[in-house]
Amino acid sequence: MIRTTKSALAATLLTLAAFALSANAVPPLATTIATDFNVNYENFGYIFMLQFVCFAFASVTGGWASEKFGITHRQLVAFGVLSVGIVLAVGAKLSNFQMFIAWAVPLGFLGGLVETFSSIMICRFETSNSSKLMNLSQVFYCVGAILGASLVGFMLSYHIPWPKILLTLAAMIFSIGVFFVLATRRLDGSLRTVPDDHSKIEPQEKHSQNRPLYKDLLFYYLAGSLFLYVCAECSAVCWISAYFEKHFNLPTGSAAQRLSLFWTGMIAGRMLTLTLPHRWTLWPAVLIGAFGMMAGNAILSLNLSVTVASSLVLIGSLAGGPIWPIIVTISQKSRNHTRFTSCVIGSGALGAAAGPFVSSLIIRHLGTSALFPALTIMGLLLLFFLLLAKNNINK
Repeated sequence: MIRTTKSALAATLLTLAAFALSANAVPPLATTIATDFNVNYENFGYIFMLQFVCFAFASVTGGWASEKFGITHRQLVAFGVLSVGIVLAVGAKLSNFQMFIAWAVPLGFLGGLVETFSSIMICRFETSNSSKLMNLSQVFYCVGAILGASLVGFMLSYHIPWPKILLTLAAMIFSIGVFFVLATRRLDGSLRTVPDDHSKIEPQEKHSQNRPLYKDLLFYYLAGSLFLYVCAECSAVCWISAYFEKHFNLPTGSAAQRLSLFWTGMIAGRMLTLTLPHRWTLWPAVLIGAFGMMAGNAILSLNLSVTVASSLVLIGSLAGGPIWPIIVTISQKSRNHTRFTSCVIGSGALGAAAGPFVSSLIIRHLGTSALFPALTIMGLLLLFFLLLAKNNINK
């Protein structure tokens, strides 16, 4: 557990919002930038995939560097969030699509440092066996994602050029970085990567903590769980609007509102976790959430009315909302090793890269009606991996 001030915790939570701003502001600009660069906007899909691959690489290498050289989590987050602000400002000067592709590499890598190690910091702020703070941090992420997209949309509606929009976002993120550096300046000594016996879920054998990552079955089960969850989440985000537009013949605007329902459910699910007793916010919540997400997608695979289908999107996302933060919390508290947790988070980033690609293949060959059966299969596999992880938590 980290003993610190509320301002330090608030600053760490804000770095998640800053990461969300950087990750979710570029997609709404894709068509505008593509027009300026005279390329097809579909090409930006490669940029988004590249960002998450670089995110995963940052998670793995950052965890290794932290343990190898004693770099603190705070230092990695501070470097990441300040550099993201600088990279966004540089993005305002890009003049062609090839430069934009190269620009996505540091943006994805630095974003990976921010989310990975701010999440590990937040896990260590917890005072007991709980995932409440991690769920709260992901509420901050969702707020940042919604704010970023809304701000970009607002500025575009006033015909503000995309370079000025990037500069505005850069200033916001850099300001958060400065606040983080100032508010957490006394935390370095408490954030080095040393074991903290009071923060673990259950007592662990010393050999479990020191076991090489590639020999630890728990790592594979938790990494597989997070990969499947993020893959399913990103697939849903990509195609829910298209599903309602094609399957129910809804207008484009009305179909897009179903995606808003999805994000509303995500935020509500994470907020709901804050009201639960501490003992319910780890394994009970993640297993119930995975089952609820799978069941919701299974029912959505049936021929339903648009009202029932919309309600199930909300309920399914509410159930699935807490899964990411809980898996990350379990990862940190079960082994309490930076590299273990950062590699699990990195596997989730690979799921973000794979989800849109896999789901697009499914939609292309089987149609939008195959979306929810595919998500049901992912949910079933997720539940299976989580049960395996729970069974191996003490091994």
